[in-house]
Amino acid sequence: MALATDRRRRIAALVSLVLVSHLVSNQLSRYAAGPSTITITRRSLRSLSLALVDPKTTAARSPRPLESNDYDSRKFAVPRLRTVDDRVGTSMSCTKRRAAASYIDYCSRPGSQCKPQPDFPGRIIYMSMGSADYIDMLEYFVQSLFGFGIAEDSVGIVCIDDGCNDHFTERYPRAVIVKVDDDVIRDLECWNWKRIRQRCRVSLGKGLAILQQLREGNAVYFVDADVFFFQHPYESLSVSNPNLDLYVHSDGMQGKGANFGGILAYPSQFTLALFEHIDMTFRKTFEWDQKIFNDWLMEGKNALDRDFVCGDPFDYEYLDVMTHSQTNFCRSILLDVDLTDIDAKTVHATCVEGSSTKRYSLLSIWGSPVKDYYTSKKTVGVEGFQGRTREEWSGVAGSKEAVDSWMRPLAYIALVTQRAIRLDVPVDTMGRNFFHHSQPYRIVSADNLSNLNISVVEPAYWERALTTDGRVPVVKTLNDFDAGRPMTIAELVANINAPGSDTDEITFSLDELMAFNTNWVNFPTYPRSFACAHVGETPEPPCLKVCDGDHF
Repeated sequence: MALATDRRRRIAALVSLVLVSHLVSNQLSRYAAGPSTITITRRSLRSLSLALVDPKTTAARSPRPLESNDYDSRKFAVPRLRTVDDRVGTSMSCTKRRAAASYIDYCSRPGSQCKPQPDFPGRIIYMSMGSADYIDMLEYFVQSLFGFGIAEDSVGIVCIDDGCNDHFTERYPRAVIVKVDDDVIRDLECWNWKRIRQRCRVSLGKGLAILQQLREGNAVYFVDADVFFFQHPYESLSVSNPNLDLYVHSDGMQGKGANFGGILAYPSQFTLALFEHIDMTFRKTFEWDQKIFNDWLMEGKNALDRDFVCGDPFDYEYLDVMTHSQTNFCRSILLDVDLTDIDAKTVHATCVEGSSTKRYSLLSIWGSPVKDYYTSKKTVGVEGFQGRTREEWSGVAGSKEAVDSWMRPLAYIALVTQRAIRLDVPVDTMGRNFFHHSQPYRIVSADNLSNLNISVVEPAYWERALTTDGRVPVVKTLNDFDAGRPMTIAELVANINAPGSDTDEITFSLDELMAFNTNWVNFPTYPRSFACAHVGETPEPPCLKVCDGDHF
């Protein structure tokens, strides 16, 4: 009787897996698409109001464990934090957890997509870190996870100051919030060097937060604050070997080094030893945590007889660089690839400086998974960039003075009407052209606008609002506010803000905005130009010189 019951349970679990995989595949399809090749002009944008809309569903789910297998994460849970003296280090005997013959062929399951450890009985904690300066980026990280259906208690934030800790503790009481303050480093040598205290908190905090979750029997998908998810972090994964304990983002060409800002780790002797080694080594040497991480992994490949490293090839796997990429790859392996053709799952904006510019650039290509992003915003747009000669382009977007001639009135209108700015600039994403000077995120500084409490959305915002949420915008132009005479900005703003206004976007031409700028008396002064510091430039190499040149 027991055998028959067990068999029925296994059949039921297999049927459930097939059905759930099919549903998840359909539900996540909305996030795989990049921006359409259609350029939204004033005419085409206004014509959206005539479209018949069949909104796609946006439901998603967080990964849930199925039946457990012979892998029992609880046996690796440690009831207390070990000290430096007795922590697992080079003295640990770390052998392969399973023989190859006992590995489960998960990939043969229908619809499995070869996901990592699909029978893992614990939770996956999706974790990032930062300070009060990164609250906007971390909020976007959290809201992205919610957009994929991931529960609050599966979200983790590592805070390295009180501002970050207070914000996320209050906002998300069920999330895993880890505070790394000065008490963590007070007894270390780096406490005596103020200029590296923050780096100490970051390196120690990241390793200790991951280690704590592994000891509790949870898996951790840790990413830096400038990593953006465009599909469900777990459900979208497809790996070569789903039985491993560690999956890493590549820091260059496949297999040439791991990026410590993108890690999926499952609790095991291997991962516990790895992160305890990182913690212990950093406390002694203050080396770059990514170097310590890679030194361990490389020793695992090159010195299989070392007693503290599990043997290759069953230790870890690089996630595919095409679907888990870094923007600096656009200068190399993605040189001749249209980024909109890539089924982007995770993108690390390593070569883009400025938190708002990072988000603006990637959303310009792939859009946003945040649940209410395409339903909550109204915009002021500017068009007239298309069809210009190189000389004409330089006259409107080739210098700070040229950009300010139309951005100054546009920014003012956006601020006083509480609307986001949308530049109707064609996005050219062919490989190296990610860094082309004509890209919208290389013309206007999203970070400067953010400092002025002005947001910016990607050129294809309204097209995506229509296709993802069925939102048909009500669009007006300056002619719709015609008073029979030249209108001042104050009069225009009053009309825009009039009670009962249902306008989603007010679209201006470049010429209209430049006319406002010319005739504007007593316009406000601003602390700096609205243009990127590197506007009009094509630097070589462009890494960290995309817009303002200051890393976030």
